[in-house]
Amino acid sequence: MNPYYEPPNLASSFQQAHADRPGRPGRRIDGIPSIGALRLVDGLESAVRRSVGGISRWRQRRTAIRELQASSDHHLTDIGLDRSQIVSTVEEIIETGGQPA
Repeated sequence: MNPYYEPPNLASSFQQAHADRPGRPGRRIDGIPSIGALRLVDGLESAVRRSVGGISRWRQRRTAIRELQASSDHHLTDIGLDRSQIVSTVEEIIETGGQPA
C-alpha cells in the first residue's frame, strides 16, 4: 500500500451533498424523533401487542380444553357438559369473554 495515499473522506462529502435536506423522514430534528419514526414505532408496538394477545388467547384455549378433557364424565355432567361439547364451549366462552349463551 502506498504510504503517501490518503483515501477521500466520504462521510464529509456525503454530509455536504445532503446538507440542503434537513427534514428527511426517519431522522432526528433537534434530538426529537421525526413523525415517520414515531409512526413506525407505534405500528411495531401494535403488531407486537396483537401477536402477544393472540398467543395468550391460544394458550388460554388450550389450557381450558386440556383441563376439561382431563375431567371425569361425572364432573362434566355436573357442570352441564358432554365430552363432545368441550372444544365448542371453550371457544364460545373465549370469543364472548364470558359465559356461553
